[in-house]
Amino acid sequence: MLTMKIRKIKVNNFRLLENFEIDLENELSLIIGKNNTGKTSLLAILNKFLNDTGNAFSFDDFNVNLKSHFEELVVNPTLDTYKPQGITLKLFIEYNNEDYLANISQIMLDLDPENNNVVLTFEYLMDSDKLSLLKEDFEEFKRKESAKKADKESKGEEYDAKGLFFYLRRNHSKYFDYRIKSVLYNKSEKKEKDSVFIDIGDLKHVVRKIINFKSISAKRCNQ
Repeated sequence: MLTMKIRKIKVNNFRLLENFEIDLENELSLIIGKNNTGKTSLLAILNKFLNDTGNAFSFDDFNVNLKSHFEELVVNPTLDTYKPQGITLKLFIEYNNEDYLANISQIMLDLDPENNNVVLTFEYLMDSDKLSLLKEDFEEFKRKESAKKADKESKGEEYDAKGLFFYLRRNHSKYFDYRIKSVLYNKSEKKEKDSVFIDIGDLKHVVRKIINFKSISAKRCNQ
C-alpha cells in the first residue's frame, strides 16, 4: 500500500501568495475562497515548478511587494545584507516503510528511521552576483533610454523613458537561477532546516517519479 503523501506546501513571493502555507489532509483537501485570493496561483506555481522549468516564469509572477523590493535594491549601492530572493515552493513529503523508497532514497538527508520526512525546495532566485550584474546592465539601459528621450524631444516628439520593471519584464531570466534542493527536516522541531541541503537539480527525473502533478481547468457553462 502506498502511503507517501505531501503533508504541507509553502509558497513565497508568487503572485498573490507572498507568504503562504497550507497543511494537507490525508484523503482530500479543498481550497475555497473568493476570487483573487490565490487559489489559481497555487495550482500555477505547482505546474510551473513540477511540470516546467524556471524559464516558465514571467516577471508578472513575482509578488508585487517583491517587485518593489527589487526596485529598492537596484537603487541601493550596498549588498551587505542581501540574501538570494525570488520565488520559492516547498513540498513536505511524509513516507513510511511500506512505500516504494527506491526513488526517494536518492534525495534523503537524514538516515534516522524515525525521521520519515523529506522537504523538496524549488527556487527561482537572484543571488548577489546576479544583482550586481543587474545594476550594471540597468545603468547602461538607463543611459540608452535617456539618450533616446533626448533625441525624441529634440525632434519635438514625446518619449517616456522606460524603467526597471519594463527592463526586467524582458530580461529577468538572465538574473534568476532555477534550483531544486532536498532540505533537511528537523523532526524534533517539526520544521525544515534550510542551511542543510543537497542540490538535486540533476535528479529532476527522480522528482517527477516521486511527484506526478496534473491539473484540470474548469470551464463555466452558460445556459
